[in-house]
Amino acid sequence: MNWDKVKAQEFATRILKTHRERERLAAAYLFTGNKESGKEDLALGFALALFCPQKKQFEACDCSICKRILERNHPDVRWGPDPLVRSIKIEEVRELVNWAWLKPYEGAWKVVIVEGADRVTLEAANAFLKTLEEPPGRTVFCLLCESKAQMLETIQSRSFEIRLRPLDGDQEEEKHDFREILLSMSSGLGAWEQSFDKCQTMPREELKKYFDAFMEYLRDRIESQAEALPGGQEAIPAWLEALDKVYECKDALNANANQKLTLSRLTMQLGKILPTQVSVT
Repeated sequence: MNWDKVKAQEFATRILKTHRERERLAAAYLFTGNKESGKEDLALGFALALFCPQKKQFEACDCSICKRILERNHPDVRWGPDPLVRSIKIEEVRELVNWAWLKPYEGAWKVVIVEGADRVTLEAANAFLKTLEEPPGRTVFCLLCESKAQMLETIQSRSFEIRLRPLDGDQEEEKHDFREILLSMSSGLGAWEQSFDKCQTMPREELKKYFDAFMEYLRDRIESQAEALPGGQEAIPAWLEALDKVYECKDALNANANQKLTLSRLTMQLGKILPTQVSVT
């Protein structure tokens, strides 16, 4: 368990803490991020937060229940098939689903953690989808993969995605390049269009890094300004939607969509979603 990686995903843990505190948990969470993002650690930390009798959230705890979960020895927390196998077949999914429908043995919840969830075969994914349409109560599925694009859209739509920031340390210098775009937000949609003009002919690989920097910067803004924005916590969904649109744009570019049209569409979407005045200090 790498607690440093969990702490580095402050924005993701904040969302999960809110869900836990309000007990408004989704039936399935889709943890997406690269290999170094700490998906496994965050999902495990979420399970600990659900079970810890001391109510510790995303921090180390030496209670017996947390120790048993970390040792993979708790009856209400189960890991999916071996992450080294090439595919997850329908028999394995059915076994997990049957277990999920049983009542919790000790705690108030049951948690299923599936690493490499994108390895699920089409047949198995369709079987799992039926469970998400009518999920068992008090059971949370944590599905881990690098990108939601590798999952069935129907499963995506029934899961709450937790996107993890890159932790490979190569974004720090690049993320400040988007500062001018954030500054332009106070000038309206026309300024947005001007800010994205220089991206129109940018080499595709460079543009992807540019968008990674933009998403990183937006996460920082959400963290620092969420409480100050009108409506406090109620303003967060708009920022999350903006992040979602940026991710969709990047996925489209990965699929070789027309660069100019994709950026123009994103500019229009962000202009409607994000606040008209944003502090970038």
